[in-house]
Amino acid sequence: MTENRVLQFECISDIQKAKDIWNEFSDGKNIYDNWDFRYCFYKYFAFPLSFYVASLDGTPIGLMPLQYNTEKKYYEFFGGCFMEDNRIFIKNGYDSYISKFYGMLDKPARLEDIIGEDPFTKSLDVLEHKYIADFSGIKTLDEYLEKIFKARQIKKIKKRYDAVDSMGIEIMENRFEDIESMMDLNIKMFGAQCSFLKPHRREIFRDLLELDLEFHMLSFIIKGKLEAVSLAFEYRDTFVGINAGINKADYPDLSTYTILVKLKKAISLGSEKYDAGLEDLGWKENWHFNKVSERIYIKK
Repeated sequence: MTENRVLQFECISDIQKAKDIWNEFSDGKNIYDNWDFRYCFYKYFAFPLSFYVASLDGTPIGLMPLQYNTEKKYYEFFGGCFMEDNRIFIKNGYDSYISKFYGMLDKPARLEDIIGEDPFTKSLDVLEHKYIADFSGIKTLDEYLEKIFKARQIKKIKKRYDAVDSMGIEIMENRFEDIESMMDLNIKMFGAQCSFLKPHRREIFRDLLELDLEFHMLSFIIKGKLEAVSLAFEYRDTFVGINAGINKADYPDLSTYTILVKLKKAISLGSEKYDAGLEDLGWKENWHFNKVSERIYIKK
């Protein structure tokens, strides 16, 4: 019988204890399950932690890792607004207790980009979508293009690629000092909406390069000038595109060129998928990437 079982919650606020419990529950399935990655986005703000651990009859069964944003006055997931694939870490067989985590929150909350296949999580409103290119059974870029596009579309894409390639473009890899140019180019692309104008975002991205990850920073040079930089890395079976800056104003086809180069790179490395991140940003839908729903929970 289950009605006599005792469910209790403990709130952990100490950073070292939070790290220990995170590493106990997280399976490291994707980069957003990685403590060091999230910590890069946390440390400059150091909002109070509220890591809620649920125990059933004294045995820990799950973790909801939150921080209290003292500026916006609500709970959010550890790492803040840049984080994707947020979830409650729950042990197998205890999915029915996931709703209990949300029910015990004692302050306003804005919990974004939640994933999960349990009934409660799937009942939440969809906030936005994550875009994934699936390379299952794919060995070459041409095979992938033939899988997602019709012949006439492939012809147009390759025409754009050739237009850039004919300029004698040079591609350099892991010239990490180009991180500054990537951020500057990104600001020119998105203007006032650019995330690199947010507090500490530039410092955070510099810090990311210090993590123990297999980076693939690609720098695209045309006529001796750096015109595009993309930052990606391998994590388990996934090639993760984390950000890019491209001079699309002077080279309209350069965006298509960089996408093709990154897809080819990912496939050549044997990646099973390419994680293009959240939001369409004017191009991901056009490439027919798979869409994954990421949900939102709001408590006022």
